[in-house]
Amino acid sequence: MPTADIGGWQINYTDTGSGYPVLFIHGGFGGTSVALAPPIREAVDQVRLIEYDRRNCGRSEIRDEVYTQDDLGDEAAALLAYLGVDEAVIVGSSMGGTIAQTLALRHPGRIAALALVNTSAHMKDAPFYAPLAEMVELASREGSDAVFERRRESIYNIQLPSVRHPGAIEADRGEMHARVDAQFKVIRETPEEELKAFALGELCNWRAHLTFDTSEDLGPLAEHRVLVIHGDSDSIVPTEHGVELAEGIPGAELVLVPGGDHGILRWPKAREALRSWVHQRSDDQT
Repeated sequence: MPTADIGGWQINYTDTGSGYPVLFIHGGFGGTSVALAPPIREAVDQVRLIEYDRRNCGRSEIRDEVYTQDDLGDEAAALLAYLGVDEAVIVGSSMGGTIAQTLALRHPGRIAALALVNTSAHMKDAPFYAPLAEMVELASREGSDAVFERRRESIYNIQLPSVRHPGAIEADRGEMHARVDAQFKVIRETPEEELKAFALGELCNWRAHLTFDTSEDLGPLAEHRVLVIHGDSDSIVPTEHGVELAEGIPGAELVLVPGGDHGILRWPKAREALRSWVHQRSDDQT
């Protein structure tokens, strides 16, 4: 992956294909690259696809710094500017979907259309919110190493929700299990100091994310074509969050995937919906 200096951070990215530009903003709060991105390349084709590891994620620079959700939205806009892209179709998954909203609200001229995938306008009643807030508080009292020790077992025993969820019957189980195996392999082969760095990056992104809330600010997003995709069995970001997000954006299209858990782009119906929508938006712009 090439690297760009974006706002003083070394950001790894890929820029592949030809056609109308599509920027994909991955989910997750940090960790190895193999743990971050859903199969976006299986969901879109015949476009110029731009992917990147956000700051403190994957192969991008990791350092202990306080920043905000606004900074993450600005980072995405700055990457587009660096690549000479005036506007793009934006696809944001999970936390990447919250950044996509921030990007669209702060830089509306960069947005051709917006796809928000298993995400929300706020996360305060999501099941992971309280544990993350507790970890941020622990770090403020005892430092990031204390957070790593508290999380050690979960770091070494990571599992994708769509593998453990019984609703995964429609998704490609073989691909998902291969993905988990790949994560285990990377974690086993990564020195503990590097894993601590990844955990530090996650902590910084947790801090940025805890105050995110666009639920009262969604109206301006209606100036764009918006697609919301969510699983009706999402165990990480509750389904009602996706429904409320779509209802909060006049004219937004909502696709609910039966049996779909978090990581919804592993479900063929979700990929097909996104592919069709991206092609339509690309055609609109050309």
